[in-house]
Amino acid sequence: MTDVRSTRSGIVFDEPIDGRLFVRDQNDRLVVELNKLKDHAVEIGLSAGTYTITREAKPALSMAKVSVAEGQRVSLDERAFITVDRERTARRGPELATVIKPNKDTVRVPAVLSFAGGWHTARAKTMWPTTALSLGFLHSRVFDLNGFGFVIFANNVKHNVNGIQLSFGGNVAGEMMHGVQSAIAFNHAGSAFGAQLAWGVNSAAKRMEGVQLAVAANLTRDWHRGLQASFGFNYADGLTGAQISTVNVAKGMRGIQIGLVNVASNVDGGFQLGLINVAKSMKGASLGLFSLVADEPIRLAGRFSRTLASL
Repeated sequence: MTDVRSTRSGIVFDEPIDGRLFVRDQNDRLVVELNKLKDHAVEIGLSAGTYTITREAKPALSMAKVSVAEGQRVSLDERAFITVDRERTARRGPELATVIKPNKDTVRVPAVLSFAGGWHTARAKTMWPTTALSLGFLHSRVFDLNGFGFVIFANNVKHNVNGIQLSFGGNVAGEMMHGVQSAIAFNHAGSAFGAQLAWGVNSAAKRMEGVQLAVAANLTRDWHRGLQASFGFNYADGLTGAQISTVNVAKGMRGIQIGLVNVASNVDGGFQLGLINVAKSMKGASLGLFSLVADEPIRLAGRFSRTLASL
């Protein structure tokens, strides 16, 4: 662990999180072990990199994966953690060894070739496969994909994707996607770290770190760190980065919105550039033909302005 006084990078565990936390780097080395209590936020200083956090809290074991950039402090809340099965083993020195069990309804196979639903082995046709290669026609059904998957219609991964998902129809990663999703119709992931590329819609149910590029729309239901760009509509619960589209909407924003219509509840550093800009509060700049900040005068292009009280 790095002294927080000597580094600008790190992870902040929000107040509601509790339990024993094990932080491992991308080489699976244990770098931090701590016992986190509720109602107290905890910050740890770390070098830039990708980290896996295992959390032991009754009654379940959960995991989160996060990428920390140089100079970035990443905040984690309860929604970042995903419950997993576990087995407990004996202590090895200062570290509690935690072994993640495969789901009892899964089977590991080298490849999945599917027509409609997934065929892999005769003895396990009803089980969810974990594989490095998934190729299919109508529908592929995989538990974990660690490699490459291409399906013409629907590329469905129930748990995690570590690699590339391609489809003419849609891609789904039920829990986490680390890599790239590219499709004609749509991409969806629980949490996404990397890139989602679609002619239709990109969606992240939780957090997104990386790039969403779409013709129609990009949606992130938690904090988005990176870029959202589309011709139609961008939405993020929170944004650190940039939104570029016809209509951009973010509840909280630290970055840039560029579009015909830009809407943000709170702009905490950055600017809006568009025909119509709307914000509840603004710590930054709003440049447009019509700019409305709830706690400031309405600003029109030119020399005209009037306060909200006069409406």
